[in-house]
Amino acid sequence: MKILHLSNNTIPGGAGKAARTLNEALQRAGMQSDRLDVSTNTKWDKFRVLFRSYFDKIPLLFYNRNPKTAFSTANIGIGMNRYKIVREADIIHLHWVHQGYMGFKDMKYLASLKKKVFINMHDSWWLSGGCHVTHGCDLWKSGCGNCPQLNSKNANDLSRRIFLKKREILEEMNPTIICVSRWMFDRASIAPMFRGFKIIQIPNCIDLEKYQSFDKKTAREKLNLPINKKLILFGAVVIGDPNKGFTYFREAVNAIENEDFEVVIFGNNNSADFGLKKKVNYLGLLKDDYTLALTYSAADVFVAPSLEDNFPCTVLESLACGTPVVAFNIGGMPDMITHERNGYLAEKMNATKLNKGMVFCISKGGEMSDSARNKAVEEFSYAAIAKLYAILY
Repeated sequence: MKILHLSNNTIPGGAGKAARTLNEALQRAGMQSDRLDVSTNTKWDKFRVLFRSYFDKIPLLFYNRNPKTAFSTANIGIGMNRYKIVREADIIHLHWVHQGYMGFKDMKYLASLKKKVFINMHDSWWLSGGCHVTHGCDLWKSGCGNCPQLNSKNANDLSRRIFLKKREILEEMNPTIICVSRWMFDRASIAPMFRGFKIIQIPNCIDLEKYQSFDKKTAREKLNLPINKKLILFGAVVIGDPNKGFTYFREAVNAIENEDFEVVIFGNNNSADFGLKKKVNYLGLLKDDYTLALTYSAADVFVAPSLEDNFPCTVLESLACGTPVVAFNIGGMPDMITHERNGYLAEKMNATKLNKGMVFCISKGGEMSDSARNKAVEEFSYAAIAKLYAILY
């Protein structure tokens, strides 16, 4: 049984990492699992990646949309029909296939192959008319149109047309929909996009050998972080992404008067000033697992104040490293965080509650560390998740 995972490997982020770790977990379990990655070895390769990414956005030029909101059109893809590995696969497993990786033409080709198809819901794109984060909009429940992310007042706008085209192709595919969180399962179960399809829930997995708890003092020394301070960690691929909630993090941190606290931040940042009253130790964008594991281990608490999030890798990684997590009680956070056991679930968009959670977790010292690690070991290991997929396939 040949399993092929399709996911855009040129885009950093948790969805791509989740696809890679699942592929690795299946391989370790003895399954014949592989990925179709886009080459970025030459300048020409990189140009084609950029071209496809920009070409995917062309239909959006006709709308006065907020460029900070993620919206994919499936306007272009890499041409799945060119790849022997696609034709030879027994199972096609779709993940994050956007920004020029897979267009509707590719999807129709995959549907024509009549293979078993599985779709992992890493965000809300598959159930919507193009948006990845719905930002409170419920129009996906009625087929989209009048899209607020496009600033559209047209019932037959781009979002509606994408929705209908996507539904038509999915009917040909007849996929099994895999949701990594209870929150996404609940959404998928009522989504008209998935009416008639099998929908199940299987969480993401994590490599517990790479992500483990390092000695805090050693981790801080390696990262050149202060030894005798309480460290509050924040991290995201794009720090300024409004959905990642940095403004709430800033408000919560600035309410802490104790001088024994400092902040550690990793991710892409377009501003030199974070607006924090505490000293900031900025580590930049971290790409390798070892440095990430050291960073989580060095912190006393990790804060993930996303406004809408499915099953973020950062939260899972922090728990695996024995560091408690504070987050808003949204999305898939309750699947990972047990309130006041391995972290703290705060009321959404409430910086005061976020502050309370940070202080609570730090006050517990190492009491939460074992609980955090145990959660990852017991529920999200490679072996446990690979077993579930073996049964599913």
